[in-house]
Amino acid sequence: MNKRIVKLMSVLWLTLVSALSFAQDRVTVSGVVTDESGQPVIGASVMAKGSTTGVPTDLDGKYTIKVPADAVLEFSSVGMATQAIPVNGRGVINVVLAEDNTFL
Repeated sequence: MNKRIVKLMSVLWLTLVSALSFAQDRVTVSGVVTDESGQPVIGASVMAKGSTTGVPTDLDGKYTIKVPADAVLEFSSVGMATQAIPVNGRGVINVVLAEDNTFL
């Protein structure tokens, strides 16, 4: 019986340690998405590449998203060229989206 408790405690401990190490690999990234004239891009999509994690920008072009520290963020909006920017552990990423003339 005592060995079972030791095994159970060991498994619980390893699970907790792995969960904590995973949590440390995530960062909260925020910033502002603007167009070339400096105006905020309302409702731009900010997505972690290769995942379903994403958020839209607000009325001021601001966003906040929690992603892995090594994620690549994709910024897109209708009529604008999509940009992919590596997070590299940064907490603030401001983006200027250029118009996509081929879209029209």
